[in-house]
Amino acid sequence: MKNNQLDNFESLIKSSLDKQRAVYDSNDWNKLNNKLDQVNRPFYSSPWFIAASVAAVLVLAYFVSTLKTVTEPTPLVITPQENQISERKKESEAVALTEKEHNEIKEVFIKADKEISNKEKTNRKEEIKKNTSETKASDTKEVKSQNLEDSTISEENGFIPLDDESSEEGNIIPEEIVILEKADFHMSSFDCCEGTTIDFVAEKQNNVEYLWSFDDGNYSKKENPSHTFNKAGSYKVSLIVRSKKDNSVMNRSNDQLLTVYPKPIIEFEWEMNEENGIPYTSLINLTEKAVNWTWDFGDGTISNEKGPIHTYRNKGQYLVTLTATNNEQCNNTMNKEIIVNEDYNLLAPNSFTPNGDGLNDYFLPAALNRLNGSFTMTIYSQTEGLIYDTKNIDQPWDGSNQKLGTKCKEGSYVWVVKLTNEKGQTEQYKGVILLLK
Repeated sequence: MKNNQLDNFESLIKSSLDKQRAVYDSNDWNKLNNKLDQVNRPFYSSPWFIAASVAAVLVLAYFVSTLKTVTEPTPLVITPQENQISERKKESEAVALTEKEHNEIKEVFIKADKEISNKEKTNRKEEIKKNTSETKASDTKEVKSQNLEDSTISEENGFIPLDDESSEEGNIIPEEIVILEKADFHMSSFDCCEGTTIDFVAEKQNNVEYLWSFDDGNYSKKENPSHTFNKAGSYKVSLIVRSKKDNSVMNRSNDQLLTVYPKPIIEFEWEMNEENGIPYTSLINLTEKAVNWTWDFGDGTISNEKGPIHTYRNKGQYLVTLTATNNEQCNNTMNKEIIVNEDYNLLAPNSFTPNGDGLNDYFLPAALNRLNGSFTMTIYSQTEGLIYDTKNIDQPWDGSNQKLGTKCKEGSYVWVVKLTNEKGQTEQYKGVILLLK
């Protein structure tokens, strides 16, 4: 009963709605259509969006340029090495290392040497392993290449060859670059003679300690030390830079080779001899590995002969010095004292008696009769000056005044002899002769 009533009600409503008709207006339809176009238009075509995008681009460009300016590295100005060395004040080795410091530095270098040795062994093994791997890889690549020659390579067939190196390129991890403190240094010479002091200059750095090894059992903690090498040989000088904060080794220099040349082994002896009544000293040179010699006889005369003969005019003690030089221009010096017991002045007498008795009537230094060189003898009077001269051993002084042709009075007269010895050297002797009647 109730269902039939509901059906009648729905039929009534439906009939009423069907009778209704909406009034159509073309202007209203156009307005609705414009609103639908705005809703469906893309957001990026909006004028506001375009203006905002341009502003964002300008802001981003300004930010990038500012960031580039801030992060741009400042060029490093490197002072020339020569200027760095000249500006540094060289430190002296006035303060010696204590035994504790010496042993400490020695241990540091021993440990560093072991580490370097182990590293070299490891690097050698890795190098051998790398070479072996590269050889195998090369062989494999050749076989692979040979097999590919017989294949048709195309994308259509689904086969695209890949290069091994290019395929792994994206997986390469760059090694971390660790910048250590420098351990570079310079030395004043790379070769020297025994006993030479060499100056060392390290690269100037902050908050580091310098440990030097001179390879002769000596060490130093100075920044710019000086060291004397007393023995010949080759020395590998090295420097370790250590942190002052924790004493950790920051770096070690490459060894720099210093060659120290030996000095001549110098030695000489001397002997007193006499020939034809003329005394002389023989100097016997026993020096080894020398090419040049210089003798100082201690009486104001010198010689460059290897084994000279020398005559001392006056008795006394003389300090003889021999300096010898080898091919490396290293020299050595030795001094010895020589004792001369008798005077030598051409064996001239102290007096003569020119009275015609046939005994001691003439004056001439006896040595002139035994020498083969030329000479000139002159006689001087205290009151009259030059009174006699001769160049012939057969014309000795007979006690006369050669200028006046008269006999000289008793008294003392000065004689002077100039001669050329067998070596071509000029010598001069002089003395006083007493004339008696």
